Amino acid sequence: MQPLGRYRREQRITEDSLKRDLSFSRHYTSKAVLLGIFVSLGAILLGYKPFGKSFMLGALCSCFNTVLMNLFYSNLLFRNRKSASFKAFLFVLIRFAVLAVPLILALTNKNFNFIGAILGIFAVQMIIFWENVILAKLKIRF
Repeated sequence: MQPLGRYRREQRITEDSLKRDLSFSRHYTSKAVLLGIFVSLGAILLGYKPFGKSFMLGALCSCFNTVLMNLFYSNLLFRNRKSASFKAFLFVLIRFAVLAVPLILALTNKNFNFIGAILGIFAVQMIIFWENVILAKLKIRF
């Protein structure tokens, strides 16, 4: 058995591993989009339209960021360290740019709320916390 964190050079990304990574992100991102829709509709119905739009935009960018993270993670196994480090740095910059979009829009446009954008960015993390901590303590599965 190989120790954790050690990869053989001939190890390749298989179609099954890519499907597993995408199913992981699909599971959490679909629930985060639903959370964004419900929170946004609730906020709009209560009269907080900028908050609702900002939360939905933040949730969508958070979902896109999670999908990018899973796709890029499977591409980080390279032969030399220099190439892997450079590509990892580029991937982090791209992900930061995706997360900056709702924040910049919220700061520059009066039709968006900054707090709503911040909370929307954490939509995927809220879903992961909800499922793995709160529901696990209550022993509820759905």
